Amino acid sequence: MVLGELIRQVFLDRGMKVTAFADKTGLARQSVYRLFRRDSVDTELLARISTVLEYDFFQHFSWNPVLRQSHFQVDASAVRRVEDRKEGMLQRQLEAGRERIQLLEDRIADKERIIELLKEGA
Repeated sequence: MVLGELIRQVFLDRGMKVTAFADKTGLARQSVYRLFRRDSVDTELLARISTVLEYDFFQHFSWNPVLRQSHFQVDASAVRRVEDRKEGMLQRQLEAGRERIQLLEDRIADKERIIELLKEGA
């Protein structure tokens, strides 16, 4: 998992609004969204993020095997939550696509009926 994804997961778990997070970290709102896609973060910014989210992101860079082991457990859990959210989003998009297809098929059938009626009347 890249660091930005982990930051995003902790951010989501805290239930904080993007605007509040941006204000407290000194970032522009758009920069927050870019942050969630980054592989690395400046240590000064990471320290501010850690303070705002009350989460020690630096623990994931420790050479201590005990801390590293807990890091992998956190990552696996965070990855599962991200994947579950993505799956839910994809399911909703798929259902919306199916509904749109059905709507378009209904409209085509209506137009075909109109064409037939016009042919009969001509």
